[in-house]
Amino acid sequence: MTKKLVKPRAKQVLVAGLVDQLYETREQRYKLNRQVDALEEQEKEIRAKLVAALPKFGATGVAGKVARAQLEGKVIAKVSDAKKFHQYIVKTDAWDLLQQRINSTAVQARWDMKKVVAGVVPETVTFVSLRKV
Repeated sequence: MTKKLVKPRAKQVLVAGLVDQLYETREQRYKLNRQVDALEEQEKEIRAKLVAALPKFGATGVAGKVARAQLEGKVIAKVSDAKKFHQYIVKTDAWDLLQQRINSTAVQARWDMKKVVAGVVPETVTFVSLRKV
């Protein structure tokens, strides 16, 4: 069975051009993201060196020619017992301690097992799937 070649219409050519433009733009972004990722990794390594080096000199800060770095402490919240934390939230009605975000992968896994997740409904979103030809 042979396919009949159909001459593309002008609108189809325009849309096909948009697909190629989208692909090229995405590839440029990926390339830039890889560069950004490499720079972020370099920053992380330099920060770790500063955190390790400054106390050895009995210093909490140091100035270069263009910038100054200072070691500072910041208290953050870290859950040490998830069960107790959840019980506290329920008991005190302190739902503001949580972010209203669900784990989509976990929900999808339950849906795949035909389980209902109370208060969650599926919603179909439209996105463009892009592959190189």
